[in-house]
Amino acid sequence: MPDEIERKFLVNTAVVDLQSALKKFGATNISQAYLEFGDTERRVRSDGQRFFYTIKQTKGDDPGVRDEDEKEITEEQFNQGMQNHIGSVVKKARIKIPLENGLVAEVDVYQDVLAGLITAEVEFQDKASSDAFTAPPWFGPDVTADSRYRNQSLAMHGLPKNKDNGNEWMN
Repeated sequence: MPDEIERKFLVNTAVVDLQSALKKFGATNISQAYLEFGDTERRVRSDGQRFFYTIKQTKGDDPGVRDEDEKEITEEQFNQGMQNHIGSVVKKARIKIPLENGLVAEVDVYQDVLAGLITAEVEFQDKASSDAFTAPPWFGPDVTADSRYRNQSLAMHGLPKNKDNGNEWMN
């Protein structure tokens, strides 16, 4: 499985104009459901037109580096996975916003039971690029190492409840 190297941040909605970004870049509606949780996560995902089956596996001690194997599946296979999922279905609108150095922030505006949560994920070619990354001012706290903000945790437990969980960054 190839490495997925990414960092995840809460988004400071007081600094970024998401409506302008939405008009400029558009959004993709995503639905994903989990079939297995833990160190190995298995999920099905739809972006409305294509369907995927993904396996992600924790790799070492760095939560920003995981093995990822994704393959395109049929709509029928996706629907079967949706019928057999664990936890809640995660629904979000994704806006891809270009950053410096060819990087892209995938801004996820969560919906339904996760409404109010907005995150940005940035994927990197290597660990050194991830470590050297300076987040733009509209990024809030880095939650890469906070398992409560992993999509599988959000599907199983909902929004984090602690008073110090970064909710001041949420709408």
